[in-house]
Amino acid sequence: MITYLTFYILTLGAGLLIRRKVTTWIFLLLVFLFIGLRKDTGFDWNVYQDVFMGLAEDFSPESFAYFSFLYRQELVFLFFTGALGRLVPNYEFYQATIAALLIWSTVTLTRAVGVTKVPMVIALIMTYLLWSVAFSTLRQSLAISIFNFGLAFLLKGKKYRGAGLFAIAPFLHTSSIIYIITYLATWFLYRGQKPPRIRSFILVVVASGLSAPFLIQIASSVSSSVASRVEWYQSFEFSVGMLEIFFILFFLLCALLASKKMTRMSEIDEAGIKLRQVLLIMAAVGASSVVFPIVRDRVSYEVFILASICLMMPGMRYRRYFI
Repeated sequence: MITYLTFYILTLGAGLLIRRKVTTWIFLLLVFLFIGLRKDTGFDWNVYQDVFMGLAEDFSPESFAYFSFLYRQELVFLFFTGALGRLVPNYEFYQATIAALLIWSTVTLTRAVGVTKVPMVIALIMTYLLWSVAFSTLRQSLAISIFNFGLAFLLKGKKYRGAGLFAIAPFLHTSSIIYIITYLATWFLYRGQKPPRIRSFILVVVASGLSAPFLIQIASSVSSSVASRVEWYQSFEFSVGMLEIFFILFFLLCALLASKKMTRMSEIDEAGIKLRQVLLIMAAVGASSVVFPIVRDRVSYEVFILASICLMMPGMRYRRYFI
């Protein structure tokens, strides 16, 4: 625990102090070394190691089918794992590659909205993602990376590249469908370029909460894998406790952060407005899914990334209080 707390303190301190390009790259390298070159750390590392070693030895359709059935992992993720297994010497280099993609995609999305204080964004993100994604769920981490690359392209007006990456993301981790639906909802609700209002959060929470059971039912009928996971998660008895209250407040705070009230219009551009819109709508989806923890958690990963970037964007009011 002391090691992780030391990492938090050092990264936050570096985020506040670093200004030069050279020191920024040194900082990113150190974060990569801490996250990427780890051994036997995080959730399900033994599962991913088993898949990596199996596909590295037998890169065949039969092997893909076997691991897809055994661990219910997406085929594109398995293909990526098998292909990388033939290029890198061992599992540790494989997970380091995915860590590098997570950091690279975050930096790319951060710069797409004009944020120059990249170390501070990375430091804020790592306070939450260090255990939940960066050290644990490789499929989720990879899907988030591909989605953020796609979002960066879309914010810069490169529609075909962004749409192509969006199309790939669900085949790395099914939960990224939620991110894509959120982006499409943002495009539908905000056709004009304007910062979102906090009332949009309330409306989407209600709409998302009412439609969620039907969407889950449709997804379950289409995919047996989704159906089995839904059945397993619904077997847990749900109760409202401090964790659920915390998540509701967290999503509400992120929506407030993205809203027009916290924005100085004279300092923001089109990309910054669009990212704020995506953040507010995604926070609303997260708040409406608080009774379904697996969806809530998956949404919270991306919300935390977008919120951390939004905090450091030009035109942000009350920045220090949010941090």
